[in-house]
Amino acid sequence: MDNLQYYIENTRAFKQFQVDELLFAEFKRPAQEEDNSIWWHNNFFAFMVSGKTMLQTQHQTYTLETGDCAFAKKGSVSVNT
Repeated sequence: MDNLQYYIENTRAFKQFQVDELLFAEFKRPAQEEDNSIWWHNNFFAFMVSGKTMLQTQHQTYTLETGDCAFAKKGSVSVNT
């Protein structure tokens, strides 16, 4: 699994700004044929501008589609794109 937060923080490919320890980033991920799981080492809030993704918890899978938002505690979900 890839650590998405580390990747966003260390590349200039995304629009981003930071306030204290709070990172805001516009993350665009092209559609891929293979499933890739990514994770965060901090809490996160996600808003789906377009497309869809799946959040997998230990007990359930949630699908986020355009216009949906979610908050997740660190370590509670993996994201399958």
